[in-house]
Parts: sequence; C-alpha cells; structure tokens
Amino acid sequence: MKRFSIILLGALAILMAGCSKDIEPVSSPDPDAWIYDASLPVPIRFNSGSLLDTKAGGPINKASDMVGKEFGFFAFHNNMPGWGISTGNSFYDNGIDGWSQNMVATCTVHPDDDKRVQFEFDGGPYYYPQTSENNYTFYGYHARTTEVRPNTGLINVVVELGYDDILWARAEAESFELQDEDDPAVTNTYEGYNGRYIRKSLMEDNDHDGNPDNIARHPFMTFEHLTSCVYFSAETEKSVYAESHEGKDVVTVTAINIIDTPIKANLCVANRNDSSQEGTLTARSEVGSIGSGAIDVVLTEATQPLYATPFFILPSESITVEIEYTVASGEESGKTVDFVSTYTLTPEVKNGDKAGQTGFFAGYKYNYNFVVYTPERITIEAEVTPYESAFDEGVYKDVYPDNE
Repeated sequence: MKRFSIILLGALAILMAGCSKDIEPVSSPDPDAWIYDASLPVPIRFNSGSLLDTKAGGPINKASDMVGKEFGFFAFHNNMPGWGISTGNSFYDNGIDGWSQNMVATCTVHPDDDKRVQFEFDGGPYYYPQTSENNYTFYGYHARTTEVRPNTGLINVVVELGYDDILWARAEAESFELQDEDDPAVTNTYEGYNGRYIRKSLMEDNDHDGNPDNIARHPFMTFEHLTSCVYFSAETEKSVYAESHEGKDVVTVTAINIIDTPIKANLCVANRNDSSQEGTLTARSEVGSIGSGAIDVVLTEATQPLYATPFFILPSESITVEIEYTVASGEESGKTVDFVSTYTLTPEVKNGDKAGQTGFFAGYKYNYNFVVYTPERITIEAEVTPYESAFDEGVYKDVYPDNE
C-alpha cells in the first residue's frame, strides 16, 4: 500500500537512580547539557528531519506540512495498573511530572535550524522522572481532538473526517543486551524507554556526535495515514465556452460533495490487551456530506482544472458524489438553471500493493477530473388533431324511470 510516512526522532530522558522525581529541574544555559551531566533532568523532545518545500493545501507528506499543526501524544508504561478508566474520563498517573496523558504539541520551525522542525508542548518543557524504572511506550496522532474516551486498557479519541489528515504512530523500544560493567560475565537486558535504557544506549552509541537528535534507540515514530485522500477537479467542455461560441450557455461548477458518508470516527490510539486494534478507525453513527462549496468558480477556456481541498474519508468500497452546477442562458439574460448530477465511484487501484483491487484504501490518494457538458437545447413541435364526430346528427334517447 502506498503510504506517506513522517519520521520523528525523540531525544528523551536519561533517568538517574537515587533522585526524586519531585526535585526541581536544574537550569542550564546549554539545553543539551543533560547528555554529559547526569545530575540534570532530561527534557522530552520530538524532532523531525529536514524541512522540505511542499505545495500548500496538500496532505501531510513531509516535515514542512506539519508546521502549525497540533498533535496529541500519550505516554504509558508497562507498570501502570490501567491506562484509562471508564468513569470520570481520567487516567492513571504515568509518572512524568506535569504531563497530562493527552499532551498537546504544536509543530514549529526549529529555532536553531530553519531547515528542521520541532514540537513544542503546551506548558513545557517537561522532564522524565529520574527514578523511574517504568518502560514507556509512546503514541501520537493528528488531527488533535478534545474528545478523548478512555476505558480500562483502551484509549479512543473522536476525530472528524473530511478536511483533516488523520495520522497515528506508536513507538515501543527494541530490547538490547550489554555486558555488565562490573562483571563482564553477566549480560544485562535493556528494554523499554526509561532512564536505564536510554543511558546505556547512549553509552553504546559509538557514533554519537553530541547532537541529541542522533542518539541511538530513542523513540522512532512513523506516522501512518489512516484515511483515503480524494482530490476532485472539474472543467467545462470547450464547446460550451461563451467567449468562443457566442450565444452558448455558460456552465459553472459550484460544488462537489461526497454524500451519505461518515463524518466522524473513533480512532483507537492505544489498546493494552489487543495491539492489533491500535491505529484503526471505526465509523460513528453521524452520516452527512463532505465538501459543500469546495469549488466556486466560473471555468473558462483559459482555466486549468481546479483541484479542490483534499477530502479525507474513511476507507470504503465506494463513495457517492454529487456535482452541483448552474447553466446560464446565452440567449436569455439573467436566466440560470441549477443542476445536480450524482455518481457512484468504485475505483480500481493502479499502483502500489493494492494494484488491481477496487475501493478506497488508507494511505492512497485518488484524483478525479469531471468534465461537464451543457444540456442540449431540444425544440419539440406539436399539434393536436381534432375529435371527429361519431354521428351525422345528434342522437336522442328517452330515459324513463323503472316504475313508469
């Protein structure tokens, strides 16, 4: 399946034993001093790679598309008694001081390098607990939502379909082994993102150059597209252009709508008991229209096909599309007629691992171009033949009551 991915590299916490998580962070003029000074707490940071140019208005394909957008982040560890409870919409404490479970981060251009981006957390910076032995797993998603619906071991959020790219990512540490520093005959296993894990992975990283973005074995999040991205364009067939055909009717496409489609979905961000459910969308009961007013121009002979804002829909076998357009009379000034045409689209995928299959698949982009023709004027001449008399003269009939 064709999938556009965003890679986030996290420079996370070095956790030191013997210190309380309640100790106030020690300030330092060097934001990366924690790499070399174990007495300093480690800030939570997520950074991405190069800031590449992209066309405005498209889906999120690269780092620059993320700038200005909000992302939600969750952090859970394996020792938590539960990841969420059904009453009160609350969470268990994950041990990170000041970190609410559904953390908000906005993607911005990196202050020290305008070719990179970073995430800024609301109310941050935040630091990892220095005494924690917990093995953290990280989850991220976009578009940001305030509708969080936790249940025991399960985190759902409600996302709106239509105009937001829906993304999801999960980062779980890969275990590795190292010989014990005091006893080379002993091999220690390091697993899960925590202070012990990060400290040892940093020490093992022979290529470490002092840049925390290049440290090995820190959270590596690849965001997946969960929706199908659909573009529409519309153009008027050249024979109906008024400027080249005087007296012709002028056709104007006013909207392209996807109708009878889910407009909200549940996104399963985390599922403690069934990880296969994570990163899946389930339609909610709300059904409506997406795209009203997306196209509102008069297309002329010199106009290129107009691509509307991309629509992000729940993957499905087919969609129903309405094209709204008006026809202005080229002969009668001020006279216009509105039209609506409805089509069912069931595409056959031409590229990627879904090639040859039909339907709308997550992570795929679909481009449709509609060509609109003016209605033909049809003149119908008619006449009515007269009735022929059935009698030469009037026929009279006397009618008497039965008792006369």
